[in-house]
Amino acid sequence: MPERRTARDYLYIATHNFRRLRKLDRRLPDAYERPTEARAVDGTTAIAAALGLEEAELFGLLRCFRGLDANGDARVSPHELLTFLDLDPTPLLKRIFGVFDGDGDGSVDFREFVFGCYQFCSLSPHGLLLLYFRCFATKGGDGTYALAPSGRAALLDFLYPGSGFEEERRKTKRELEHCGSLASWTAWIESHSLHGLRLAEIQGRLVARCGGETLWRAVAARRRDYFGDRDWLAMETYVSSAHGLPSGAPAAAP
Repeated sequence: MPERRTARDYLYIATHNFRRLRKLDRRLPDAYERPTEARAVDGTTAIAAALGLEEAELFGLLRCFRGLDANGDARVSPHELLTFLDLDPTPLLKRIFGVFDGDGDGSVDFREFVFGCYQFCSLSPHGLLLLYFRCFATKGGDGTYALAPSGRAALLDFLYPGSGFEEERRKTKRELEHCGSLASWTAWIESHSLHGLRLAEIQGRLVARCGGETLWRAVAARRRDYFGDRDWLAMETYVSSAHGLPSGAPAAAP
């Protein structure tokens, strides 16, 4: 079993990566031609360093972001993301975009894109099931997430669209009434893991379009080495508090 890292270990890792990437902070804005694009990448290297992303990986994500940004405004809209992934809008994709859109302004800048890809693409199958909760939960004033009635209704609509699933829908609705917290959701989704297949398919599409499996396997291994079993919520809190990246905003509609 690998030795658990301490807070001092994480600080050393982040400092080492930041020193290695600090020249990149001056080079990233040069990769864009317009001032608005330069501002979009400003400060991203500090977040990347804290997460353990390598220089080549960050440049790869920048190239991907530029491919997404069809109108060149240094922000990605829901429509641009769906077009890039070649997917039709669904309630789940609406919620996934909300995970990326940390400040809830309806678009994703480069900082949000880098952290969102890291959160989504480097998760294990188990971690992905927990992120499912994040997609439909609501963040309260105390910083905790809960599956509110509106979130449960949206999840049911996604799982059982249209008619013909009345009995399954009623059964799942009864079960979800006891899944308000992350802990209770974890117990439920682990016994209903097939519900996570569509999220895994979207993850696979994003991985393929944003760097490929080899890159994200390496990032996922580094994530386990640096942060152990920290889930999406712990990472969200860590980056938000350390680097001022907003988190937990409502989902934006495609």
